[in-house]
Amino acid sequence: MCCGTDVVASEYPTLPTCRMIERRRLPSASYNSPVENEHWSRCEFAEQSVVIVGENRDAAQIARHVANKQPGASPFFVMDMPSVMARVDDWQDHLPRVQAYYALRCNADPVLARMLADCARLGFAVSDAQQLAVALELVSADRVIMDCPLWTRKTMRIAGECEVGTIVIENEKQLMDAISYAPHARILLAISLSECRGDSDSLLDQKGAQIEEVEGLLMTAFELRAKVVGIR
Repeated sequence: MCCGTDVVASEYPTLPTCRMIERRRLPSASYNSPVENEHWSRCEFAEQSVVIVGENRDAAQIARHVANKQPGASPFFVMDMPSVMARVDDWQDHLPRVQAYYALRCNADPVLARMLADCARLGFAVSDAQQLAVALELVSADRVIMDCPLWTRKTMRIAGECEVGTIVIENEKQLMDAISYAPHARILLAISLSECRGDSDSLLDQKGAQIEEVEGLLMTAFELRAKVVGIR
């Protein structure tokens, strides 16, 4: 289980019995478990100071304990790491042929990202050069999907130079830039389904090629031998 900004709790294979990871130095009293005669010790994980917890794993109890020991009212969150890993395992058990990609923009917490990176069949989805740099510190480039809200030649060139495994495009200009600057990348074509559903309120629905444009884009990609591998 994890509490961050201040404390993250976890159960992780490479850290025997580790269930809590400190993100910011807490009062020394916080390293004593709320359970009598149970104490927490330290180690390092993902360049973070880690507090190893005993068998008590009640998220509410740990969060309340940390809150009571903190001076002031600094915010923190609690994250159940075994639950996160259980969901990864469920995905791999039920969809073994489908590789999952975690969007770093959701939560780039270094401990969470490190744990997910250690799952060999899970990759990262990034939306800008900064997130790409974070992802490449954790996994190889072929485990990264890059989907920029606004592609420029510069970002496309960065994707190509970093040998990003997969990029997402939505129009002919982006397709041509991908062929020019990232010729080895696999390409996903983003398609807008707002017209089909009669609903264009969502920003996500508005992103992507219109249905009537798709055939032409695919023909161009085929003629130029672009590596279009799917749609999004």
